[in-house]
Amino acid sequence: MSIVGHIVDPDNKLAPTAHRITVCAGTEVTVTVFDSSDSEGGTTTITAGGSLRCEGLICMVTPVVAEKFTVVSSDGKDTDRMTLLPKL
Repeated sequence: MSIVGHIVDPDNKLAPTAHRITVCAGTEVTVTVFDSSDSEGGTTTITAGGSLRCEGLICMVTPVVAEKFTVVSSDGKDTDRMTLLPKL
C-alpha cells in the first residue's frame, strides 16, 4: 500500500509492518493498493467502514475519526488491516 497525506511524525512511527498510521485530522489521505497476485485472475477486495471511499484500488478519506479498512489479496493468501488515526 502507498499512503499519501499529512502523516504525523512519520520518522518515528512508520515501518514496513505498520498498521496504525497517525494523520492530520481533516486533511485528505489517499491509499493506493498494489497487489502482486492480481495477475492470477482474482479480485483484490477492500472492505472499508466510515467515510473511506474507494474506486478500484484507490481509496480516499478526510479522517475526523479513526478509519479502519481491510485488504485481501486477489489470491486470498494475504490480508492487511490498516487504521488511519486522525490527530489535531
